Amino acid sequence: MTRLEKMDTGVSMRVENMRYSLDIWADSGRFVDLKSPKMGVMKGRTAESLSGFVKVSVVDKKEKSTLFSGASTGLGLEIMDDEDELKKGVTSSMG
Repeated sequence: MTRLEKMDTGVSMRVENMRYSLDIWADSGRFVDLKSPKMGVMKGRTAESLSGFVKVSVVDKKEKSTLFSGASTGLGLEIMDDEDELKKGVTSSMG
């Protein structure tokens, strides 16, 4: 992962290797802030929405061409924890 940014109601991220780049931008729209479990205790915070928006694109960096680009609205979206916690979770899941 080369970029991860959490905004007030959304997240932007980029995952890439030598050849391809995957960009994801998601926004929850109107959301409700709820408690969530963290290490078995309800101390975390979760922003949940059913009016989310997501945009995804995949680029072939070598050919400089977009292989896929799409967007969707009206989706369920949940963004948990702060930016540092998100980065730590992604890093640990990548080994």
